[in-house]
Formats: sequence, C-alpha cells, structure tokens
Amino acid sequence: MKSAYRSVMFYIGQKELEMEFKLNKIVGQCRQKCEVMQEKFTEKLEQVHTAYQKMAKRCQMMEQEIESLSKDKQELQEKFAEKS
Repeated sequence: MKSAYRSVMFYIGQKELEMEFKLNKIVGQCRQKCEVMQEKFTEKLEQVHTAYQKMAKRCQMMEQEIESLSKDKQELQEKFAEKS
C-alpha cells in the first residue's frame, strides 16, 4: 500500500515538474516576444519624436518667416501711404 501511495505521489510530483517546466518555457517565450515588441515600439516612438522635433523646428522657422514678412508688408504699406 505504501509503495502504491509513493508511486502515485512520485507520478504527481513528476507531472507537477513537467507542468512547471512547460509553464516556464511559455513564460520565457512570452517575455521574449514582449521584449521584441517593446524594442519595436521604442524605435517607432523615437522616430515619431524625431519627426515631431523636426516639425516643431520647421513651424518655428515658418512663424519667424511670417513675422518677417508681416514687418516687410507693414513697412511697404507705410512707405506707400507716405507717397500717396
């Protein structure tokens, strides 16, 4: 009886170890997939951030250009008003 009990307990222990091994393997695979996805997301985020910085700089330059053109327009209008 003790022998049968020990055999059953050993079998259960082996099955638990087998399940734990499979679970750890699956967790490892999921972790790898998550790391790869995180790297891709980080890379994409860096690209978006760089593009945003370029556009912000471009907008700033365009605002300066608009300001400069507005000043030129105002000066020309003043000169034209003086001549009229």
